[in-house]
Amino acid sequence: MTVGTFLERYDLTGKTIYLVSQSASMDRSQYEESLVFIRGCAKGAMVDNGVFSKDNSVITNYINQNVLK
Repeated sequence: MTVGTFLERYDLTGKTIYLVSQSASMDRSQYEESLVFIRGCAKGAMVDNGVFSKDNSVITNYINQNVLK
């Protein structure tokens, strides 16, 4: 709930949130639920679909192509 509280308290209008998950215990459906939760809490922000992978190179490529562009 800490993340939700943070997102609800700050005005993120016009900001983009990039989700990155590399959880050994989370599956794809739980990641999708997290996206819905983040989008519900971060009113006014654009929430990218992010990346869910256990492969470091996939995550690094996503960050380089989307976040650090």
